[in-house]
Amino acid sequence: MGATVSIEKRAAAFKTADGTTIYSIFEKTYEANCYPHTPHWSCVAMGEVGHVLHRIFGAGASCEGGMLRVKGGAISPSAYITAWLEELANPMEMPDQSITLEVSRAFYATVPSEQLSKVVELLLRIGRSDVAGVITAGGTYAFDLHADHQLAIALYGNSTRLLAPWRAFKRTPHGPRRSDLGYAPSPAKASPHPVPKFMKLDGDTRLELQADGTWRVAGWEYAVIGQFVESLADNELLEPGSYRSRITAFRKALRDAPPVPSDATVVMDLSIPLESKYADARRQKLVDLHAAQLRIRKTARGHEMPHPDNAEDLYQLSSLPPECVFWEVPAPQAQLLLAA
Repeated sequence: MGATVSIEKRAAAFKTADGTTIYSIFEKTYEANCYPHTPHWSCVAMGEVGHVLHRIFGAGASCEGGMLRVKGGAISPSAYITAWLEELANPMEMPDQSITLEVSRAFYATVPSEQLSKVVELLLRIGRSDVAGVITAGGTYAFDLHADHQLAIALYGNSTRLLAPWRAFKRTPHGPRRSDLGYAPSPAKASPHPVPKFMKLDGDTRLELQADGTWRVAGWEYAVIGQFVESLADNELLEPGSYRSRITAFRKALRDAPPVPSDATVVMDLSIPLESKYADARRQKLVDLHAAQLRIRKTARGHEMPHPDNAEDLYQLSSLPPECVFWEVPAPQAQLLLAA
């Protein structure tokens, strides 16, 4: 699987009759592992500003691990998000257009056949039985974006993520810039926000301190940062611009995390039900086949063992679902970690 390369960004907006600004954002990209590299435009999100911010921060999260890049190479989540916010501050005018809902198996169908039941369910839920009846009967239903933007957002907006917006918006807007429609809030100072505590399990994997004082696997460093970036979309509406300092502090906490001390204890609980039968079998196998190697002992808390000193055993434990295994650090070491 190759990375997506972002070439250009474009935002467009219009104001509804009740004064709400609706945004559509378009991105020109190509797939790095597909040749020839032929960039193409796609509408990647539409809706009110909160909806499109969720898409922007979600895509920004992919920059951390390199799955989303720019033509010159890697880009940080902060830089990618900043570029989008600059575009949102001065969007193009989104012209009115007619959208025709038609059920089809075609790749660019406005309503894919396999999604019909979910689309009808949504239409009935929002009180649009008129539209549901037409497309269920095999007919087409046309509506204007500006007059019926709520229907467009329900079907193609990021709040429902039911249908990709590129199915409805096939033309990239070209028109005058409208800074009066832009999203350009004054920067706000980030409010005090505690940064989580982490420990390094190995070169990639991080443990995160839990409320009960135990440490559980958070994931690979890039993935943990990516999840944090994606979570900041709602906060951006409350504290515009604070994502930069928050991401910086969070990344520093991960990269400066101390290693797990050698005298830590690992506790595995076999009584915790797991959704994955494969994970459940692996957990039991550790006890059945590797009890002596891992020095596992049965206690009231579960199956306890010393912190492993080799990569294979660490992998076996850290790849289990985090709800069934945790690390415990002795009190003196724990106090040092909390003070760091």
